[in-house]
Amino acid sequence: MVTRRLGGDVESIAPSTRPDLPELSVRSLRAQAADAIRAAIVSGSLEPGRVYSAVALARELGVSATPVREAMHAFVNAGLMETVRNRGFRMPALSAKDLDNVEEIRLFIEVPATVKVAGMNPRPSLDHLRALADAVTRQSNAGDVAEMLEADQRFHLGLMALGENELLTDTVERIRDRTRLYSLPRLATQPPLEVSVGEHHLILDAVERGDAVECERLTRQHIMRTRAAWAAATPTPTP
Repeated sequence: MVTRRLGGDVESIAPSTRPDLPELSVRSLRAQAADAIRAAIVSGSLEPGRVYSAVALARELGVSATPVREAMHAFVNAGLMETVRNRGFRMPALSAKDLDNVEEIRLFIEVPATVKVAGMNPRPSLDHLRALADAVTRQSNAGDVAEMLEADQRFHLGLMALGENELLTDTVERIRDRTRLYSLPRLATQPPLEVSVGEHHLILDAVERGDAVECERLTRQHIMRTRAAWAAATPTPTP
């Protein structure tokens, strides 16, 4: 392993652990850096618990360290990364407590929010959510976990948005981001997630009927099943 200090960052990524990142063009470097790093997290190329310097990542992307450092600080603000003084950035590993906390918040927010939509009169159209539920199933059957979770994210946020409370929707988006970017290669094989994929249409059926009791039961069950899948897929942190 080669270690070299460059402008406050320490480059210390061994060849076997260097992330496979695409080279970037000049346009919107910070946004492109953020997209590339997010993709590396999703693919598992960036490992929880390992420290990465902005200089080393920038070299892999073919840009200066500034847009990469800015992108990494944005991830820190979102709770997806943490700074390591004089070394760089680290993706924190998810603990059982972290997953419990996310589940608790989702149960507090999403269950009553879904019940609220079921009680609206008139109830809004659910056609766009039906299409997203179909997309979740289609991507799941194809084994494309990243695209499946993207459609799943849009489904749940779209359902929340029908309640017309942007603050609640933004809160759910932030806490879902803390889990959905991790352990994706292993997530597809988890039975709880496979079962939960088919629950989206059942939730929409209950909303259309205005069945608040069934909405609450299904949404609670869906969130708890998702938590079980994430727990099974989350790897042990690298020392």
